[in-house]
Amino acid sequence: MNTEYFIAKRIAKGGKKSNRFSKPIIVFATIGVALSMIVMILSVSIVTGFQTEIKNKVVGFGSHIQINNPSYGYSLESTPMHRKQSFLGELSALPQIKHIQSYAIKPGIIRSNGNFNSETTKNNAQRDILGVIVKGVGTDYDWTFLENKMEVGGSIPNYNAGDKNDSIIISRFIANKLNLKLFDRVSTYFIKDTGPKERKFFISAIYNTGLEDFDKQFVFADIRQIQELNLWGIEAALKLKPNCNKGAMVIEAQGFSENKNIQFSWNDGPFTTQNEMVFYPTKDTVIQVVAAGFGPTDFDESPPLIIEPDTCYLSIEINNKSGNGLCENLNGPVDYEGLNDSTLIYHFNSGTIITVFTSTNGSRRNYVGGYEVILNQFEDLKNASKLVRGEMLGMFQINTIDELHQDIFGWLDMLDANVYIIIVLMVIVALINMTVVLLILILERTNMIGVLKALGTNSWSIQKIFLINGVFIIFKGLLIGNFCALLVILLQQQFGFIQLDQTTYFVQEVPMYFTPGALLILNCLTILTCFLVLLLPALFVSRISPIKAIRFD
Repeated sequence: MNTEYFIAKRIAKGGKKSNRFSKPIIVFATIGVALSMIVMILSVSIVTGFQTEIKNKVVGFGSHIQINNPSYGYSLESTPMHRKQSFLGELSALPQIKHIQSYAIKPGIIRSNGNFNSETTKNNAQRDILGVIVKGVGTDYDWTFLENKMEVGGSIPNYNAGDKNDSIIISRFIANKLNLKLFDRVSTYFIKDTGPKERKFFISAIYNTGLEDFDKQFVFADIRQIQELNLWGIEAALKLKPNCNKGAMVIEAQGFSENKNIQFSWNDGPFTTQNEMVFYPTKDTVIQVVAAGFGPTDFDESPPLIIEPDTCYLSIEINNKSGNGLCENLNGPVDYEGLNDSTLIYHFNSGTIITVFTSTNGSRRNYVGGYEVILNQFEDLKNASKLVRGEMLGMFQINTIDELHQDIFGWLDMLDANVYIIIVLMVIVALINMTVVLLILILERTNMIGVLKALGTNSWSIQKIFLINGVFIIFKGLLIGNFCALLVILLQQQFGFIQLDQTTYFVQEVPMYFTPGALLILNCLTILTCFLVLLLPALFVSRISPIKAIRFD
């Protein structure tokens, strides 16, 4: 057996004849190392968990990277961009990117249902209002984040098919503020050039993330609601005016769009600003109109097409009981009625005209407010943003989540400084603790040092005895510290017994995350630092004189 190891082991165990300070000093040293390790592991675990939870919540509302039109600026309202973009396929192939989804946002005002009682009528019911940001999402939206934040009873709306859905998701904060409940009908107002526009929505779910800055703002709705409110794209319409004039009627074309420069192509003819066509009701026919939005131009140039066109048709069926034209002897309004949303019937003395309107439902669905890019890991954000910007070639505006919310991420980065300070302080405590313990052990074993030197043992061998003894204390303390810290972390993850005020800390319970890599680094750092410091008191052994040491009491 190694002599130094044997003697160090006997010192560590002590005995009936051991000096009175050895055992308690070793116990206190072991506890000191263990406590330092517990504090360091828990500090890193809590800060890592807290940062991860907050980042996940912020990213859940806004993704890692947002792609918008350059004109988006700092406005709360999206500027439309075409849904079909060449960069989508290229970005989807990047290994850092997990998912790409379309979205649109529009500010609005949501109103409470009022507080009614036996003495209150509907006309004077007290109502509260709250400014919100309506985020429109579609079939490609990833609901993973919100699904975990939903309250019991609600469900994710189906925005997949059919007409636009009037179901929305609001937060618990908004629900409490406006006295709203699940499945309530709620009025929301949107400001337009022509005045406020009301939409009635159905509350299908309530979420609660605890991140108040976001919970008090965001309402999730069908993106088709925003496409229609903003008149993105264009929707063409045709109607036969109910009026006869000199044997003719007029077919009117309309284009509903935010663009004011709308032109029409009649029956595959050239685009023109003419939105009416004279029609003589003598035989069945089908009228085709293509409506498109054009941009400004110089006098000597053709205007550029900036909005995808929409095509519509008006099928006209003539039922004439006489040989003359239906309008030939009329000059004035014509009675008509609607059979359904697309069919009208016009009544004349000698017959009827039936018109059936058909459309491609407009090009609004082909425009979105932007795209959100979700990454596999938050750590890929910097590298992925460079790749995304490279694909855009300056055509679109790119914003990363940390750029959009610099205050939150700056605050999270400051937490790292706190962890570093705690780690440095705990390592210093462990170092002082081990240095003092080793010096006391050397002083207690001064007689033994003198005897060993008198027997011819060199200083390095004696130093190794105390270094090994210090290593015993360090490893025992690390073992206890790691076990206790990991036990607390696992219990907290399983049961969440350490609670927090969510309104202040944004989480209901203390989040504790740890990785094997971080654990290994902390242990290696502590072992290496403590071992290097142990060399200093061990060098004190070489300065002890054998004669003085044997006489030392």
